[in-house]
Amino acid sequence: MEGETARIAASSIEPTGVGGPAELSAAYVGPARKALLRLDEKFDPRWRLTIDGLPADEADHVEVDGHFNGWFIDLKPSSELRAAFALQTPYRWIQIANLASLIAAAVADWWPTRLLPVGRD
Repeated sequence: MEGETARIAASSIEPTGVGGPAELSAAYVGPARKALLRLDEKFDPRWRLTIDGLPADEADHVEVDGHFNGWFIDLKPSSELRAAFALQTPYRWIQIANLASLIAAAVADWWPTRLLPVGRD
C-alpha cells in the first residue's frame, strides 16, 4: 500500500506496559508502513504520541470516528509506541512536591525540640 494510509491490525500491536491511567506503550510488529493509529480514548489535544522516543507531529493528531484520538504515522519494523496524556507529567511533580513538603513540615516540627532544649542555660 505504497503512499496510502492503512489501519494497523490489532494483531500487529503488542502492549508493553501501562504507566498509569493515562500512559500506554506498545510495540509494533510488522513491515514498515504508513498507518492511522487509533487510541480508544476520548479525543483531547493533550494526548501525545512518541515513536521510538521521538514525538509525533502534532499536525498528524486527528479525531477518529468522531470521538477517538488518531495519528497519521510512519512505522518502522519493531517501532516502540508510547501515548501519554500531557497533564499527567506535571501532576506527578505536584504530588512529589506535596510529599516533600509534608516531610519537611514533620522534620521542622520535630527538629527544634530535639536540638534546642528550652529552659536550659
